[in-house]
Amino acid sequence: MENKNNIEEQGYSFSIRTALSIFAAITLSISGIFIISFSYQGSRIAVINLANRLMGEISETVSQQTRSYFISADRAVRYAQGGISDFDLLEDGSKSKLLSYLYEIVENTPEITSAYVGRKDGNLYMAKRMLDDSISFRMVTQMPDAVVVSWEHESLNYYEQFPNSQSFSIEKGYNPIKRGWYQTAHREQRIIWTDPYVFASDGKIGISTASPVYRKNTIETTEKNFLGVVAVDFSLESISSFLASLYVVRQGLLANAEPIVYLISDEKKLLALSDEKEETFMRGEGSDGSLQYTLLSIQNAKQNVITKAYTTISQNRKDEAFNFFNLVIGNFVNSIIDIYLNFSEEVDISSGINPFNVNFKTTIFENSGENYISSLQSFSPNDGITKMAVGIVLKEYYITGTVKKALNILLVLGIISVLLSIALSFFIAKGISDPINRLAKNMDDLSTLDIPLDSKDDLGYSNFFSEIKKMQGSFSRMKSGLVSFEKFVPREVVSQLIRLGKEAKTSGEKSVITIFFSDIKNF
Repeated sequence: MENKNNIEEQGYSFSIRTALSIFAAITLSISGIFIISFSYQGSRIAVINLANRLMGEISETVSQQTRSYFISADRAVRYAQGGISDFDLLEDGSKSKLLSYLYEIVENTPEITSAYVGRKDGNLYMAKRMLDDSISFRMVTQMPDAVVVSWEHESLNYYEQFPNSQSFSIEKGYNPIKRGWYQTAHREQRIIWTDPYVFASDGKIGISTASPVYRKNTIETTEKNFLGVVAVDFSLESISSFLASLYVVRQGLLANAEPIVYLISDEKKLLALSDEKEETFMRGEGSDGSLQYTLLSIQNAKQNVITKAYTTISQNRKDEAFNFFNLVIGNFVNSIIDIYLNFSEEVDISSGINPFNVNFKTTIFENSGENYISSLQSFSPNDGITKMAVGIVLKEYYITGTVKKALNILLVLGIISVLLSIALSFFIAKGISDPINRLAKNMDDLSTLDIPLDSKDDLGYSNFFSEIKKMQGSFSRMKSGLVSFEKFVPREVVSQLIRLGKEAKTSGEKSVITIFFSDIKNF
């Protein structure tokens, strides 16, 4: 017994069940977390990549449509400039032909609100689209002591608002030569785009594209050959209406995602929104008491989600909430996948980026507890001279929601599989350790002969494992041997030999002993 205790006390030991359970739990947990994380993060990156490509296609479509919208004005002003020069429409006596020509341009170019030309003598001729799509003519004539503004309308409804003729003093009267669109085109000697300003014809805010007009068949752009400046107008209202009419906003598959399409200038001014109810400017009063408009910057947009979208894109920031799992495991897996797929194209976020220097940019961000996906695509309506950018913001759920549901289900199933595997490993360990524990107890009892030698072995589910079955057979054969030995040696002797760890031998053993002899009196 002492010998047995000495063996058991040699070092620290684990039970087989504990060791196998801990090993299986750690191994399965680590491998399960890695496999699930790799699969989840890989699928997640694939989803983001898919969303990025989808947003890229949508942005490309929207930007192309928007660019086409503005290119129509560029073409219109080029067409007007060429026709006015070729047909000598700025010569005296060509007023009716000039107005008819401008009428044709406005009628055939629904994107613009007006087409007009300012002569270098200060006279102006305009064809303007009205709210009911009728076209009116506006003429400004410089007189020696006054400026006369006259209107001719297709619809009689506008004569009250814009009467036939009005006279103004030279100081207060309209003179195209003093306007920014005229002066810039004259000075630059090329087609130009203005910043948004208030139209003198109707008080609305918009932008213009203008081109100088020179005499026909002349190469030199000298003052002698200069005749005037032709221009066409966009009202910001019409641009917003165009954005609102886009298929992706009205009828596309993403219409339920409540997409917001916005247009900004290279000065980060908000030009138009697909939400026609939202104004992109503030009204104020000028020093002379006149009504003035100031465009909102993208940072001051009334819809906070637009500001957040632009800020996230310009800072190249991944605005996502990372938990401990993502930080410790997810980022490591992301790095591996990014290297493998060459997906990541990081930029130092401290310096930020100028979206107008990047053709296309997309990002996912959180706003008011909801995830959005946003893209920004820059374009130029006139061969790089003017830069604009069209942005799209929509709820991420409508892009990646279904796939993310599948990923979450995959994640849950993976965790359940790991837990089931750990539970199964526990039962397997129990199936191994229980028969071994029973076998150890029987062997311990056998060492003191505390069990009948002819009893049956009860080792539980040993038949599931061949090694344990072999141990059971060996134990049974050992018992059979002891049963045979017990037939020739008393049981007590056998028990004493086992306890002392002695070997039964037929020989003797020499030893020094003391013998006491005594006689019993009267025996």
